[in-house]
Amino acid sequence: MESPLIVFDVGNSRLKAGLFDRADDSVLPSYHTCHTQDVSQPLNTAVLLEWAQGFDQQVPAIATGSSPGGVETLILDWSLTSIAVPIALRDRNLLCIETNVSFPEKVGIDRLLNAIAANQLRQAEQAALVVDSGTATTVDLIDEEGVFQGGAILPSLRLSANALHHYTQLLPLIPLDELQSETKGPIGKETREAIRSGLYWGQIGAIRELTGRISREYPQAIRLLTGGGASLFADELYDFELTPNLSLRGFAMLAEKLLD
Repeated sequence: MESPLIVFDVGNSRLKAGLFDRADDSVLPSYHTCHTQDVSQPLNTAVLLEWAQGFDQQVPAIATGSSPGGVETLILDWSLTSIAVPIALRDRNLLCIETNVSFPEKVGIDRLLNAIAANQLRQAEQAALVVDSGTATTVDLIDEEGVFQGGAILPSLRLSANALHHYTQLLPLIPLDELQSETKGPIGKETREAIRSGLYWGQIGAIRELTGRISREYPQAIRLLTGGGASLFADELYDFELTPNLSLRGFAMLAEKLLD
């Protein structure tokens, strides 16, 4: 790798970092490796230092995310010398995406970065549907002209599981690793199975209903699936293209604007 770049996406529950090649001339920036951690944990600097080995100059870094406070904390607490203090995306005018929503300034930055990346993947005169399974699950439409048209936001598996547990007296908390490791048949024979069924198939059903209704107007839209929970749904959402770290790759496309 001749010209590296580190990209940070600080969310409400997870921090993602990706190592990119600034000289990448592919349709959509590809990453060499990615690191994900809980935002409540100290930054794993060992991973980042390993990425920076072998380069004579400081590795540049950029940062954004749906948690502005988390981005500021990342920058203020920065102590590495082999990696430059991350440059934050603070000016939304740098986003090369047109929107058709009531309050553009309130749209989550991760949704817009997904749209920027989706515009590189869709064909001319083809719309794009992006499902992002993160802290929340979002379903967004980018039309044939590349305009972000908005979409839907619903609770993710984690949020739904937490709500069932915390707002009832008897229902147990179902962690995500249990959803990933246990079977999720539609009929539960005991409480935990029933909750797993409701969480999993309820999320699948919501995504199917939303994308199905949007597809009536945009039947040729490309369907992209991304986010931390995407792999859990990939088998059932078989007509979606699994596209890991879509927002990171969209953000990497803005690197030169930020670094300049």
